[in-house]
Amino acid sequence: MAGLFAQANEGAAAAQIAAGGKKNEAAAFIRNSRLELYFDDEQTISQKLIMPMAEVRHATRPGGKENFAAAVSTNKYCPRLPFTIRFGTLGAGGALSVLNSPELSSGNSPFSQSSTAPAVLTAPLPSASNFSRQPSVFLQAAIFQPHFSITANSLFSQENAGPVYSSKITIPLFKNHLKLSASFLGGSFFYEKTSANSWFLKEPFHNSGTRECYLFQFSADSKPFQKYPKTNLSFNFSAAFYESPFGDFQNVFRSDFAFFSKKIYFFNQLFYNQNHLFTSSEKLLEPAFQTKTGFFYNFASQSLSQIFKRPIFIKVGSNLFCNIKLTESESPFKINFGLQINSLKTAFTGNCTFEGSAICESQKTMPKYLNSENLILQFKNNWKFSLFSPGVKLTFSIPFEKEKATKIKMNANLYFKSKKSKIPFSLKTALNFSTNARPRDNLENRSFFYDSKFSASFCASLEFSKIKISGKITCDFTQP
Repeated sequence: MAGLFAQANEGAAAAQIAAGGKKNEAAAFIRNSRLELYFDDEQTISQKLIMPMAEVRHATRPGGKENFAAAVSTNKYCPRLPFTIRFGTLGAGGALSVLNSPELSSGNSPFSQSSTAPAVLTAPLPSASNFSRQPSVFLQAAIFQPHFSITANSLFSQENAGPVYSSKITIPLFKNHLKLSASFLGGSFFYEKTSANSWFLKEPFHNSGTRECYLFQFSADSKPFQKYPKTNLSFNFSAAFYESPFGDFQNVFRSDFAFFSKKIYFFNQLFYNQNHLFTSSEKLLEPAFQTKTGFFYNFASQSLSQIFKRPIFIKVGSNLFCNIKLTESESPFKINFGLQINSLKTAFTGNCTFEGSAICESQKTMPKYLNSENLILQFKNNWKFSLFSPGVKLTFSIPFEKEKATKIKMNANLYFKSKKSKIPFSLKTALNFSTNARPRDNLENRSFFYDSKFSASFCASLEFSKIKISGKITCDFTQP
């Protein structure tokens, strides 16, 4: 009898332990879960449920617009062998964005950086305002080991003619002083038939159909100096192949190089295309050789730090972008200069961009003269305080031709966040003003015609223990 009572007590204790473990698991699940609600003046209603291993999003808007997506991931619980599945109205990016648009970026920032890491296929969940995507399924599996890592992705979407596959392998060498990576992306894509007569086209007429497109990338990332661990050399080479409607493959090539240390960053990018071709997104690429080179330098100003009695950091940068068109006599270029002054309370940025083009008499001759087109000036300042963070940005686009319009833009924003109240909340206001000053056709009296636009947005959010509620209101005014 005593043995029976002992066994019964042990069973009851085991049951209590199991019940306590389930309660702890349920408490941990609730503690790591969160619900976010979003509303705006376009009658958008969005819900986002975030759980430890999953996330669900749903949004609706009048007019029959709706998006839905869900994701399940084991990244937190199995970091060496993670697996992710997403389905719904997903986006598509990463390596697919490179395949869709492999050209160099001609942005106005003098502090831009080169992308030297090979990309993989990504499929993010839709935002509350994105209703343009088709149903898709995205799968991702990876292996992370000390001596190598492998990632394999696949996307099944109605926007493409077939599945899109992507993979990447990374091998660290010499105690992580050198990392070699290679990636691949390929898939089947739609293309539409030519909408005009071949007499007016650079490519012959063709009907709609499907074709294969591929992207190969190889990169090397090294830290050559042990005494200077922040010194880094990176290189990436990309080759994209597009099947034309007539069966043959056309290719483009791109290389990215970057060197950076604690204070200096230098990069160089090259792009070459010798054909008129359409990318996987049906973007037309002209035969061209593009190059972009730039640098920026960081340092701490001791003189300014002594004057203002706080650390002052300065960054100066510049870059040059050239688009040499192989079948035309005019090739555009852009030069950017910039200055940043940062402290604990404020951050000031001033940029200057000069746009022009080089004119050649023929395709095989050197440029005969340079044509000045636009001068863009931009000034931006942000302040950081304990409760609020205001900011302002002014942009002036001044054409060198008197017949074109001068563009002026002003952006102001204010962000306020309360952390000490019982219910934390945040407020964000943004004001945007733009005007175009175009000269009138009056030679006697030099006057201008102004086309102005004004927009304002107001965002607010309340955060409870497990629920966040956000809203947005916008208004637009136009003065012709």
